[in-house]
Amino acid sequence: MSDLADRKRQARGPHRRTAARLLLGGLALGLALAGCAERYDVARVQSLPAPAEDFSALLFEEYIALAQDEIAEADWRDAARFLERAEALSNGVMVEPELLADRDIEPDALAVLTAGRFRLTFALDRGGRIFAPTDAAIAQGAFDCWMQEQEENFQPRDIGACQNRFLAAMTRLEAALQGDVIAILEDGHATQSSVEVATTAGSVVLDTPGAATLVGEGTGSLTQPRVLPDDVTQTLFGDAIDAEPERPDRFILYFEEGLDELTQASTDEMPNVLQAINRRDGPRVDIVGHAVRVGPEPFNAILSRRRAELVRRLIVDQLPQPVVTVVSSYGEQDPLVPTADEVAEPRNR
Repeated sequence: MSDLADRKRQARGPHRRTAARLLLGGLALGLALAGCAERYDVARVQSLPAPAEDFSALLFEEYIALAQDEIAEADWRDAARFLERAEALSNGVMVEPELLADRDIEPDALAVLTAGRFRLTFALDRGGRIFAPTDAAIAQGAFDCWMQEQEENFQPRDIGACQNRFLAAMTRLEAALQGDVIAILEDGHATQSSVEVATTAGSVVLDTPGAATLVGEGTGSLTQPRVLPDDVTQTLFGDAIDAEPERPDRFILYFEEGLDELTQASTDEMPNVLQAINRRDGPRVDIVGHAVRVGPEPFNAILSRRRAELVRRLIVDQLPQPVVTVVSSYGEQDPLVPTADEVAEPRNR
């Protein structure tokens, strides 16, 4: 065991001697302590399924290593603490950096740790776990190590080692996050699509909703596509999403053949049209009239205009609020369903 480990063990000497004396109390206490020993069973936790995500898998290993270091120094409490965090990762829990309130730290050191934790969580929230999982995991493990050593506050060399490892990892992590994130955002409307992102350094294809890549600043480097968690999407793109105007509603109303009279089905649809308009502030309604390619073209031009005007009157007359309407008509030009001349396609009226 190292000199540092010896000093830590000696500092805890009275507690360990007390535990030794208590063991003389009988078999029942021995069984209780045997049950507690599972909390320090590194081999058991190491045998658990590895987390699926790169960051969580790497952080799992960080906590295992920290637990082993504490066991070597007879720090059973902190060993159990790190193993519990590793086990939570194996169970699919996203383990955050340890809370400052969970440790008893003197004020001067607490101020420095507070700044460090803010720096770490800022990077993690902006995609550090996704785009730079190795350095993100090292930074979090080193931060929790730093906090643990600072709470003990009697091994300056160990405190400095954890702090310096944290600072080095944070420098790499923040550098890795310099650049622009390009992502396909889900909006509930778009059909499946893909985007190729190309730079002088290469290209990647984003073809999954939520998929993203980070384009390195000054280098054009591209990370492999990863799906952003909802919280990261909100952090990176929340302002843009909130500023996006509401998508327009679209309705298709049909008319009886050769007439400016709605079919019964379209008449029944009108309440839905009015409701959609009425729920918006300052609505604008674009109304476009069409006709089938049957009969004289001038007649169809007039008919399509009359159909559009009918819909405009139905809207204006029945809405309680003013509404801007823009009416246009195409006659038999630009039909919804392309057909040859003199084909009475019902979907074009």
